[in-house]
Amino acid sequence: MRCMGMEKVERLVGLNEKEKIVIAEIGTDEFQSASKFAAYISEEYNIPVSTVWYTLKRLRDKGLLEFSDRESNLFIPLRLTKNGLRLYNELPSSVKRAVELGQLAYI
Repeated sequence: MRCMGMEKVERLVGLNEKEKIVIAEIGTDEFQSASKFAAYISEEYNIPVSTVWYTLKRLRDKGLLEFSDRESNLFIPLRLTKNGLRLYNELPSSVKRAVELGQLAYI
């Protein structure tokens, strides 16, 4: 049993479309390089790299993903946190499938 409905979590967290795309693309995977992931998202969805980085940092600030930054001496792969995985698991299966097939479009 969940403590809070997905609608309440989404309202609380306030995800925008770019943030949903990033969560859907990361899913249950880990990426060794946040820079390469940002470049991939930028190319795949025609979103400026600076916007992708802003989105990654916002999601990290919201506690939905983690990754190491330039200032850190610790290596942390880009991945969803437990809360991020909870939101990912609540995404409709059609969204997850579209990501797997490379058919999710950002407009």
